[in-house]
Amino acid sequence: MKHILLIWNITLLLSACSEEEPLLNGNYPNVPYDPNVVPLELVWKYPLYADTLPVLSMAPMLYQNGVLVSRQTMTLGLDATMMLLDTNGTGPIWTTDPSFCDECHSLSILSGDGNAIWQNIFIGLCDADPRAVDMNTGSVLWHHTITPGHGPRISILQDEVFHTNNTGINPFTSTSIVRSKIIDNVWDTIITINAVDAYSVQIEPPAFDFNAQGDTLLFFQVRGWKSGPYDEKYDLYAYNMSADSMVWVKYDPDPFGGSAIYPPTIYDHKVYFQAAWTLYCYDEYSGEELWHQNMPIGTEDLLYSNLLIAENKLIVKTSGETLYAFDPVSGMQLWKADDVGASPSDMVYFEGVVYYGSGGDGNIHAVNISSGEQLWELDAGENNGVFWSSVVIDPLLRRLYAHNNIYLYCYKL
Repeated sequence: MKHILLIWNITLLLSACSEEEPLLNGNYPNVPYDPNVVPLELVWKYPLYADTLPVLSMAPMLYQNGVLVSRQTMTLGLDATMMLLDTNGTGPIWTTDPSFCDECHSLSILSGDGNAIWQNIFIGLCDADPRAVDMNTGSVLWHHTITPGHGPRISILQDEVFHTNNTGINPFTSTSIVRSKIIDNVWDTIITINAVDAYSVQIEPPAFDFNAQGDTLLFFQVRGWKSGPYDEKYDLYAYNMSADSMVWVKYDPDPFGGSAIYPPTIYDHKVYFQAAWTLYCYDEYSGEELWHQNMPIGTEDLLYSNLLIAENKLIVKTSGETLYAFDPVSGMQLWKADDVGASPSDMVYFEGVVYYGSGGDGNIHAVNISSGEQLWELDAGENNGVFWSSVVIDPLLRRLYAHNNIYLYCYKL
């Protein structure tokens, strides 16, 4: 029987502040961790909720002179609200009115959920239904209720949003990718996959690329599970949406069957995919496996964080305390860093440094991408907060933004 490890994490995304003279690349402290020493200068902080109650928050995002966050208290069952906070930290530009909570008790907040801003429209999920919000006013432009079933994630390609629908009540008998223009809420079905061999099926939103003819290629997984006895698997697909034809399929390619919820990562005509304990690299056009790397079975799975490619390195964070760099072409290990935070958020790259939050120790970690050396880690500090979310860095204003479920922080780099 295959192993199961279904883990979701929460990822956050935000940015902005005031301009100043930039530092030289690599001008970062390299100091041993001390919870009483803050390696970055705090510019401002702002409570996510008025009385500093801990909240659940989606991935915050930068829009013009504001940072978008959501707020849902953990203890009071408050319906979800959104706030566009001025990047000077003085207060909100707007907050959503009570009608925003209609059909929206919970906003998408997990890694891989796919929240995005296109032009002046935020597109995300409320109770797993797609919703578009005007970023200038906070008003709801449209809300698409899906019956009977839907997937909990989306992905975006240019001006289109891709979501998933399921048929039946778990076990699902079929699963589909559906698509709409972000501006009009008119949906059509792209592809449907039917269940086989009594597996319930759940399609995940795709990653995208274009072939030499300009056709749009979709890369996605279909996860399957069944009971009596329990078993799980995934199939990996490459589909030409323009030609309505399958390019290749990898049926049940991993012996453990588990996988991350993230879409595949596409880079230099290669497809990188995170199974539970194995990282695979495939040729984008033929589906040929080029290489794979196995992680230690147990806590070193690949389910919690994204893949990151920068400076000709493929950066891989396990759910445990380990961070790897691989050659994206050959798969050769370039370095390995230990004791750099467990249960990570999505990684972010900026000027030679990889940043991420850790749900394990609650800190933000900064690692040199060339050597794997940890430069510093930042404690969440007050109110028992935890930096389990991703950070976002404004490259022009050189500000790092993160929240610990209680405050939104702006740090100087």
